[in-house]
Amino acid sequence: SESAEVPTESAVVPSESAEVPTESAVTPSEAPSSSPAASESPAASESPAASESPEATSSTTNNPCKKVKAKKKTYKVKKGKKVKLKFTVKSKNTKKKTTDKIVITINKKKIVKFVKKKLKKNMLIVTVKGLKKGKSKVKVKIGKKTASTKVTVKK
Repeated sequence: SESAEVPTESAVVPSESAEVPTESAVTPSEAPSSSPAASESPAASESPAASESPEATSSTTNNPCKKVKAKKKTYKVKKGKKVKLKFTVKSKNTKKKTTDKIVITINKKKIVKFVKKKLKKNMLIVTVKGLKKGKSKVKVKIGKKTASTKVTVKK
């Protein structure tokens, strides 16, 4: 019975030792090649990403608004109808639209309701809807520049 146990143990030991060198031989060869490759790949991918981010940031803020002016001082609209308010927008680069933030304020929201805005190359179109009879003031702020117009709603 002792000799039966010894071959079993010896059979297990050679098989383990046969597996261990195979694993250790594969692991060191993979580890050095995969570690530098893994460390180089993220470093290589981070470098272009880092260089692209400042470019994207600088390109979005390079066309500030220089002047905003309403096309008309007053607009008239019937109750329940929409009207397009037009504003001329002059930016640093006149061939492109401005990149500044646009804020639209209405002083009497029960009379006029904001519907949508559309920014083009040298123009901002603000669509508003007349809710009830009265007068309201619509103010547009682009960056640090402002312009305003009056909207009269008739029955």
